Amino acid sequence: MIVSENDKKREIFICTTFRDFNGTENDEIQKLFLESLKNQTYQNFELVVTIFKEKNVENKIKEFNLPVKFYYDSSQDYKYSHTEVLLNCIKEADNMLFNAIIVWTTADVIFENNFFEIINNYLSQNGVAIIHPHYIYRNINDFIKNSNSILTLRSGMDVIVFDGSLFYNKNILEDIKKYKNVNWGLFEHFLCALGFLYAKKRINLFYKTKVKKIINNLSILQESMPIADPRNIDSFKKFLKEKHLSYDFFYLFKCNKIFDIYDGNKLKYYWELKNYFFTKDFLFSLIPKRLKFLLKDLFFKNK
Repeated sequence: MIVSENDKKREIFICTTFRDFNGTENDEIQKLFLESLKNQTYQNFELVVTIFKEKNVENKIKEFNLPVKFYYDSSQDYKYSHTEVLLNCIKEADNMLFNAIIVWTTADVIFENNFFEIINNYLSQNGVAIIHPHYIYRNINDFIKNSNSILTLRSGMDVIVFDGSLFYNKNILEDIKKYKNVNWGLFEHFLCALGFLYAKKRINLFYKTKVKKIINNLSILQESMPIADPRNIDSFKKFLKEKHLSYDFFYLFKCNKIFDIYDGNKLKYYWELKNYFFTKDFLFSLIPKRLKFLLKDLFFKNK
């Protein structure tokens, strides 16, 4: 359902954090992200950036002449925190949440030019939206050539969109603060579970606009990323247990299923994603809950 004319001029707040700008190919991915913001047909937005000791971020972003607000976090307990990224954005939009859209995203995705226009037109009050799956490219050269992209339900949910009115609910704010996410892993799962608990409507706008994601070169970053920071695993398990939610939220396929596909047929949608099926994640999702409980120690041994 399209939002009424009276609600069509909502301000969009994009919350994210960046890696260092240090002259590598990963810089170019972040620049493409910024360029995709600049090229939006709907220009009523503000970029809200939280900096966690990363280098050259503020100066580089200012080169793009975007409306931007910077927040700073110098905590020694983590490299970065998506919880703080989101909370800073909510704080920035505080006086106008009733007429705002909050977009949590990573800075390695590229939006189609109509992305803001689409979410403004189709996101309902107290609603949440995804655009999933993303078209994932292994490197920047594949993206430039528009070749070798993959679609999968097991990864690439790096953009989640909330109607600002949701954050007038004190319970959702308390949950965000209580179950803190640090470094990498599971934040998108947590946000989907929040949407399941609190949003009146959940939609997937995959057939309205596309999101493309370029995988960073981790060898340049000298990073090795496990499934998730162990603290996030413990925090997410606690959240699911206390809210009486299924462990299925550990799997993006299950997170995806709670969203209605807008303007699309489910059979068509799943046919386009046929390469995903018969992967371990999908097959595990078919196991009855009682048997899954018996297998959880084996399956979650790294979680």
